[in-house]
Amino acid sequence: MIKIQPRTLAILCCLVPAALGFSACDVNSQVNVSSNGINSSSSASSSGDNSSAPAITWTISGSVYKAASGTVSLSVDTNYGARITSFQGNGTEVLFYNGSLNSGSAFWPSPQSAWPWSGNWPSPTNFDLIPYAAAFSNASNALVLNSLEQPALGVSIRKIITGNPSSNEITLTYGIYNDTPTNVLWAPWEITRVPNSAIVFFPKETSNYVGNSSPQFPIALETTNQFWCQNGNNYTKLFRDGAEGWIGVCYNGMLFVKKYPNLSISQFAPGESDVEVYAGGNYYEVEDQGAYTSIAPGAWFNWSVTWRCTNLPANATAAVGSSSLYQLAEALAQ
Repeated sequence: MIKIQPRTLAILCCLVPAALGFSACDVNSQVNVSSNGINSSSSASSSGDNSSAPAITWTISGSVYKAASGTVSLSVDTNYGARITSFQGNGTEVLFYNGSLNSGSAFWPSPQSAWPWSGNWPSPTNFDLIPYAAAFSNASNALVLNSLEQPALGVSIRKIITGNPSSNEITLTYGIYNDTPTNVLWAPWEITRVPNSAIVFFPKETSNYVGNSSPQFPIALETTNQFWCQNGNNYTKLFRDGAEGWIGVCYNGMLFVKKYPNLSISQFAPGESDVEVYAGGNYYEVEDQGAYTSIAPGAWFNWSVTWRCTNLPANATAAVGSSSLYQLAEALAQ
């Protein structure tokens, strides 16, 4: 007799959208979806009635769902770990994606040291590789993506994608669900790959926190309150105590900003930080993490990150340490 956990059964039932109050979409179809109405961030708050909000447009081609929100667009492949395969501003790509596991943008539970298999690698298969159940929620007007449980970790993952065309932004609300009968401790962790020729930069606290950083990580510039890197390719990683809750990426004439809830060091997962950068062979992993949290049995922990992207104006200099670039990112993160 096969025993199916209640949460796993509920996720499987998402494959029959009408049964759970979701609206299904035909392959190669296009739908308009209102822009918000999801409980989000570390301590979820209701967005209220959004019936008058501008609509984002969803285009579906096979397993790839593409959201257009003002001047930005995001594509997610529901059959490939609900991996984000594209993020564009005015039609210009800013992500690194080549079809491999180490490309696009993913979401995992942190810390990696708590993954109970040899070398704490590879990434959890049920979160990063196999299909997610996908449906539109009538209640929240959003694309809802549910993973299966990763048994060794005792949790399931949910990704909710909404947008605000008026602000040219897309918000990803990630959820970690406790499938076990006891409390579990995890932090949310977003891993976004961009080309290593991009300039990656962010504000940092003056705490001098370095965590488990490799001394060989190629730093382009670091001051008491800013960090910059570019063209790193030596497979090393950096940990810092971020400030203000944003990370900037300048690439191909575009500025991409990820905005997340800022943390104090006491909220970090063991051995981790709220901003991390990994220098891969031809890409950077630009990583942000939420608070290390005890999740009760049968409960969700939700955490939201907002993505924005804009063309660089003529008066902004695309260079490491550029004050005009930094100020533009600060403004975009507001």
